[in-house]
Amino acid sequence: MTSITIRDLEIERDLGDVLALMREMSPTYVINEAALLHRLQTVPARSHPRAFVAELDGRVVGRSQSRFDNFFSDGTETAFISVEVTAAHTAGRGSARGCTSTRSSIRTSSARLAC
Repeated sequence: MTSITIRDLEIERDLGDVLALMREMSPTYVINEAALLHRLQTVPARSHPRAFVAELDGRVVGRSQSRFDNFFSDGTETAFISVEVTAAHTAGRGSARGCTSTRSSIRTSSARLAC
């Protein structure tokens, strides 16, 4: 069995797969490669953005992103964390609630986060 590799997002390499994953998670979401590229490249450094992908057989099957919510100021009390996994790779998580894929997003006080 091939194992899943977790690695940093590589924008040029992963853009198409990440876009496909986003569309699977939210079929009515209107976005294209140019818009996603702009979004990924314009998060301010002061937000300390991090993005990872889960890769299996050269294909992205999951992604996560996190950042502090301080786009317009230096300080913040909140952070954003998001995880998405394709339906084929959730390993049954959420199936008791009828979920076919895994998608979680939270905003929380940065004081509660362990960095």
